[in-house]
Amino acid sequence: MISVRSRPRLVAPLILAGLAIGGAAILLGAIRVAPGPAEPPSKEVGPPGWFARYTPAGAPKSAQVLAHSPMGAFALQPGQTIYPGIPAAGFAAMFDALVKIAEPGKYRFGFEAEGGAARLTIFGAAITDPIILTADTSGFVGPGATLTGWIDLPAGAVSLQYSFTRKDDQRARLRPVWEMERRGGGVSGFRLEPIPADAVQVPPFGREGVAAFTKAWEGRILLGELGCVQCHSASPSAQGALFPAK
Repeated sequence: MISVRSRPRLVAPLILAGLAIGGAAILLGAIRVAPGPAEPPSKEVGPPGWFARYTPAGAPKSAQVLAHSPMGAFALQPGQTIYPGIPAAGFAAMFDALVKIAEPGKYRFGFEAEGGAARLTIFGAAITDPIILTADTSGFVGPGATLTGWIDLPAGAVSLQYSFTRKDDQRARLRPVWEMERRGGGVSGFRLEPIPADAVQVPPFGREGVAAFTKAWEGRILLGELGCVQCHSASPSAQGALFPAK
């Protein structure tokens, strides 16, 4: 590990270079919007959480931001946005994850949402045809979940994709939920609850985008904490910085 205090001139250019590379990867990375073919559980364990994609209202796919979300959820007041640089009104959000089914049984999935159009798509090797659940929650404020019927699933994994399009600049909320039917005197199963972060992992097609996002995000945090641009220039065309990076 490099000591920040003893090697400030080396750390700064590394961070700036990482920002440039990470940022380019986010903007130029491959984008996959619709769920693809059912994917069997990967032997390689992906990072926990959801592969997230955010798109400004009316923007092309090339403007889509690839990101990572621990819970695939948000709660926003009017004027608040889901991601820096994404206008608050009318954005679209999409979250993909592989959900671990630790025990065979009957499950149901759904969402709590308000302030827009929500959609859930469930697919995987154990599901013959994708299951789609939609709800228009524009103008709705309050509790309540929209749920699928019971789905008989073996142990393994299923793919979930949540999408949400905000209505104008309304108060907006999305929270993925699930439930397992209780049986055997209540030994197995659980009540309706938010899908926990340790039950999901980023699907294979989203891992490259999440890795690029994580590197760029960590670079931004370090850049602010270390104050690199106070002494170094982030632009190679700028000359005459106080302590030019070498």
